[in-house]
Amino acid sequence: MLEVLLLAREIHQKSDGAFDITVGGLLRLWGFGTEDLRVPSQGEIDSAMHGVGMQYVVIDEETSTVRTTHPATQVDLGGIAKGYIVDKAVQLLQDSGAKHILVDAGGDVRVYGGRPGESRFAPARPARIGVQDPRAAGGLVAIVSTMDGAVLTSGDYERFFFANGVRYSHIMDPRSGYPSQGVSSVTVVAHSAALADGIATAAMVLGAEEGLAFINSWAGVEGMLITEDEDVLLSAAMAEITEVLRTDR
Repeated sequence: MLEVLLLAREIHQKSDGAFDITVGGLLRLWGFGTEDLRVPSQGEIDSAMHGVGMQYVVIDEETSTVRTTHPATQVDLGGIAKGYIVDKAVQLLQDSGAKHILVDAGGDVRVYGGRPGESRFAPARPARIGVQDPRAAGGLVAIVSTMDGAVLTSGDYERFFFANGVRYSHIMDPRSGYPSQGVSSVTVVAHSAALADGIATAAMVLGAEEGLAFINSWAGVEGMLITEDEDVLLSAAMAEITEVLRTDR
């Protein structure tokens, strides 16, 4: 838990608050995790925002303790915890002696050692990870190839609802209290699934241009963003390992 919280704090700081684990109250207000999905009033949002902010989460590394300092603060680790679990699963398999590993937790993927060769003496090959088309259920928009690393995608197409023709997803902008808008999905490649998970969530909130710049600010991290207008944006090295299947965008 301490590792997850410290990483969450680092991503929060580097994203200028776009990634924030204290959005639990906002998620519940909008009905995510419940059967009552709805657009709350501005007054309700303003009230829920009182407890949002990493300044209300005090982490003491010496005693390995954490506490919140605002009664309305609700922590939600949905934007980083699954990636951390994937990292631990890969570590467990590495410790058992596995040489080729692929762990897929609902689209959160980490690869180690690529795919085995076609014969005992053939070299390993890169694993090919499909990226879901955010606007075509079951379709792929790209394929990412990697020997070692995590491939994580955050998007507005898994948990969402429509109201008055507007799509509202579960990815909250902690700065406004509203779901993020402008980007349909973000795919991040990094050495750690937990890191990729958090960066992808932050990039969704930041929007296309700022999100891509944020991804580029991390050493060894690459990414692809798909806007609501279906434009595809890739970091320089991401283009080298990604086959975009929808070239008409």
